[in-house]
Amino acid sequence: MKKPCQTNNEYANLIISDLVNLGVSHFCIGSGSRSAPLAEALENNTRATTVVHYDERSLGFYALGLAKGLNSPVCVITTSGSATVNLFPAVMEAYMDHIPLVVITCDRPFEDLDRGTNQTCDQEAIFGSYVDCSKTIPAPPHTFDSAMITSLLSYLIHRVKTTNTPIHINIPFKEPLITETGSNLLVHSITNHLATDSLLCEESLDYIIDIFSSFDKGIIIAGGNCDKGAANDILILGEKLSYPILADPLSGIRELGGSSMIISHYNQILHHVGELSQFKPDVVIFLGGHIISKNVLLWTKALTSSHQIIVSDCKRNIDPTLSINTRVCMKPAHFAKMINNKMIHKPACFYPGLWKSYSLNLNQLIPEFFEQEDTLYEPAVITGLLPLLDTAPFPIFLGNSLSIRYGDNFLFPSSITKRIYGNRGVSGIDGNISTAIGICDALRTPVIAVIGDCTFLHDVGALHLMSKQKTPLILIVINNNGGGIFDFLPYGNNKTLLKNKISPSSDLNVGNIAAAFNIVFWKADNSSDYQKMIEHLLEEKSGGIIEVNTSREENVLIHKKLNAYIEKNINKNLKKERSSYFFMPIKKPQKTKSFAFMDS
Repeated sequence: MKKPCQTNNEYANLIISDLVNLGVSHFCIGSGSRSAPLAEALENNTRATTVVHYDERSLGFYALGLAKGLNSPVCVITTSGSATVNLFPAVMEAYMDHIPLVVITCDRPFEDLDRGTNQTCDQEAIFGSYVDCSKTIPAPPHTFDSAMITSLLSYLIHRVKTTNTPIHINIPFKEPLITETGSNLLVHSITNHLATDSLLCEESLDYIIDIFSSFDKGIIIAGGNCDKGAANDILILGEKLSYPILADPLSGIRELGGSSMIISHYNQILHHVGELSQFKPDVVIFLGGHIISKNVLLWTKALTSSHQIIVSDCKRNIDPTLSINTRVCMKPAHFAKMINNKMIHKPACFYPGLWKSYSLNLNQLIPEFFEQEDTLYEPAVITGLLPLLDTAPFPIFLGNSLSIRYGDNFLFPSSITKRIYGNRGVSGIDGNISTAIGICDALRTPVIAVIGDCTFLHDVGALHLMSKQKTPLILIVINNNGGGIFDFLPYGNNKTLLKNKISPSSDLNVGNIAAAFNIVFWKADNSSDYQKMIEHLLEEKSGGIIEVNTSREENVLIHKKLNAYIEKNINKNLKKERSSYFFMPIKKPQKTKSFAFMDS
């Protein structure tokens, strides 16, 4: 028997109930009137967990962080009008970074369009190509069977879960928005969609294994979001192939600690000795998504004679070097398992030992350099977290711009720790605090977030969410008075251009802003105080903001000094590692190519 929805109440209750039954139990809703039917349905649904926030841009990134931490779809809901487009930055980030978001925009009915009605715009397909699909469902009263809504939602949530990309549902509501009658809950059976993942056929598997068997000098480059649970399989793959692993901080592999195959400080290795022929591999395997390191991308792009393979389940074209010979469209974890199950261990050669020797040497040199004085330089904000990770592992969120690059260069835990997160879909500095708060709430464990002052300024509204958190977030703000990353770019010496047109001073008083939201605030002046502040907040299970004031000029200088120190000592103690890592001594030429340390 056909059961049409007659009122907004029935319509909203059906939608929320279906979403919860389909596994979407976390909802983030912005303040507003047109979304009132869904708000009431959430209020009445005991299985739905709901967060309300007045700032839709912040709310979108909070939902993004929640989905990252939960590793499952999260629904974000807005009222009509400009509230919808405030979600656009988070939707773009989710699409580019493969994060499952269910975006519901509440709308005015069709008859209100194009006649000057307040808070009304064309919201159909408003997110363009940055969602997997976009659907508008007619406003009630309906003449069609409401089972169509359940069927459509079953299909859309299946799409979200299998593609890990956002979908958009636009829902018009007519007035009266909420009625006292017609709140019956309509129930329909859920369609069960079975997820499948492609496997390599025997011919393709043999082709790949033949490549791996034919070349001893190979390297694995693990990009962001290799997929949850893939780290151990990828580590075993490296061990079986005897290929060292360069693990992006967001790959999920660095959290395994100091494995013999994971190469720490690969940026410095490439910068100082990467051009040497001994380092050039015959095979390059890219796994997963984005790669933060420009040094790695420039180095691999120059490897024109290497066979380059990329393994990713991303539906878009991923070709970071424009040199890919073989593309494997599947999850990196599934790829690694298939190779591991069929391939025997290759005999060890000098190549992984070459990388590991330099890696171990830099593990000593870089801490030695920063321990020479107690000044809290910007890279030391990251290296200062490493001793704490060994004693009390905690998740870390790295903000965009300089913070994520410091993580790429210096954040190499020596023991097993928790996940490192970031927003590298479109790499924007907006919404970073909101994302970190969402991750914190999803994991229900303290999270440390490191961001810059401009990133902080772009998401001040998120501090309202932070002030109400039950799970503490420790927010570390590197305040170099605005845009320190630009000092490392080719035009960085043009201070007038930087100050007037590209990166004006932020003149930010972080303490005053923290006080306005009643958030605990500390200022760290040296390395020892910095670590004590973090230790105290972790022990007290308390959130707060720690500001680290730095000088942009000193920051550029300290990087030059660090590079000079490494250049002088990079071959120090290498002989000690020969027996353990099959080290082959090499002679460095007089001149080496200079690789980029940063990009914008």
